[in-house]
Amino acid sequence: MIEYLKKLNAIWSALLLTALFYEKSLGLNLLIYEVAYLIYIIWDKKVNLKNRNHQIYGSIFILSGIFTVINYSPFTYFMHFIAAFAFVGVLLHAELKSIVNIFLVAGSHIFGVWASYRRQLHDSKIKIIGFRKIYKTLAIIIIPLIIIYAFLLLYRRSNPLFDELAAKYYEYLNEWAIYISENLNWQLLWIFLVSLLVSIFLLVKASYHNLSEFDATSSDILLRKRKNSRISFGKLSLLNEYKAGIFLLAVLNALLLIVNIIDIRWVW
Repeated sequence: MIEYLKKLNAIWSALLLTALFYEKSLGLNLLIYEVAYLIYIIWDKKVNLKNRNHQIYGSIFILSGIFTVINYSPFTYFMHFIAAFAFVGVLLHAELKSIVNIFLVAGSHIFGVWASYRRQLHDSKIKIIGFRKIYKTLAIIIIPLIIIYAFLLLYRRSNPLFDELAAKYYEYLNEWAIYISENLNWQLLWIFLVSLLVSIFLLVKASYHNLSEFDATSSDILLRKRKNSRISFGKLSLLNEYKAGIFLLAVLNALLLIVNIIDIRWVW
């Protein structure tokens, strides 16, 4: 049961952040969350108290957090967030020697953590209904939707009857959008989503062995080498392009059919 709840640690953390920062400023709330964060990662054995890097960067993180309460200034918060960023990099790979590679690992974690979190949810048999399908669908149709919108504008300008028909649907969608915006707390939703992203970055572990191996084998002498890189496209990306093309072709032909029906029915 405990292991199952640990898989949802990012969600619990996001809920705590939302409760602390909804309609509230940073102040003491940031320190409260960070104390809870440190207690959790020590309990979860993500911190090795005997590791030198964990000791150094952990101490800097704690001290800078205390200074944000003592000296409430933007510069103090900026330095504290830099310390937190480096601390996350050290938590991921404690053996790193170079501060540059520590920041590179933390920066890579911003983009690489999502695949790790998805695997974590999959391994725990926690399923987000339709998330993968929604993501794939959006990736396929986002550009065709932009093109379709451009053709809609073109058809509306060229055919007054089509413009009148489209205006009715726009009015219907606008009413739904107003209803949702009036009854949904966007500020609370935004804070929760940002809190969830921050929590995933802080709590979900991922490995970046390439940077770790590079750090272990690197020397203090910097050498500049030219690398030739080629861009390759996989079968999945081409398949997505085919799907997007089929979707775009079908919708545009459907719009053109509607315009032709209107011309036959009302113009001829």
